[in-house]
Amino acid sequence: MIRGVALGLTLFVTLLLTGCGIVVTDEAPTDALQVAAPSLVEAYTEVEALAAPARTLSLPRARQVARKAALRVVVPSCDDDSRGRGFALDAHTLVAHRDVVPGGGWVRVWTANRRSTAVGAGSAYRVGELGVARVARTLPRRLPLARSVASGASVVVVTERDGKLRMLPGVIVDGVPGKAYGARAPVLRLTSEVREGDAGPVLDAKGRLVAVVYGVDERTTLGLAIPAAALRGRAGARTLEALDACDD
Repeated sequence: MIRGVALGLTLFVTLLLTGCGIVVTDEAPTDALQVAAPSLVEAYTEVEALAAPARTLSLPRARQVARKAALRVVVPSCDDDSRGRGFALDAHTLVAHRDVVPGGGWVRVWTANRRSTAVGAGSAYRVGELGVARVARTLPRRLPLARSVASGASVVVVTERDGKLRMLPGVIVDGVPGKAYGARAPVLRLTSEVREGDAGPVLDAKGRLVAVVYGVDERTTLGLAIPAAALRGRAGARTLEALDACDD
């Protein structure tokens, strides 16, 4: 009786598997297997940009450029002590961490060789971790500017952490509207390992300034940077939030 039931179950399972298009056998197949790979899904443009070959700026070269151009900044009406370094975008536009430029007022800078220059009263602006000062007199040193930058371009972000300049290599992923990221101008997203609290220049493969980092995209963890053209001259007043002048 038990043997009959077992035989019946075996036949039932065999018929069931055969009906589903599966045949169970103890013998290995003798014909060559024909396997077709599925077609590849079209890659995102962001991925294609990351895969594109690009000329790179060496980190020692980036550090040399940054140290030469860096300016130690003091806004005496805010604080008599230097809070960190900044960089000149043009003759009258200074960018630094927002703690370095906490408000408008008289600005003094020191070059790498410790030469001090008073660059006059400055109007201060901010976005994210970035502070921007528009000063009356000519700044002593400026980074060379690039005209444009494309997705896939190799870059190095310069930021200051614990009093030291840090070089963060990466690639420009894309340009996106800045509204979703707290900016009034289009912004660039990049793969450099930018952290919350970082702010600083973005250098291209020739050591030229293309943008300034100001924050991190929380959804993708990509760094966010504003193109230099959106901060230069009077453009900064239209792009950024104005800061009050410090008390004298």
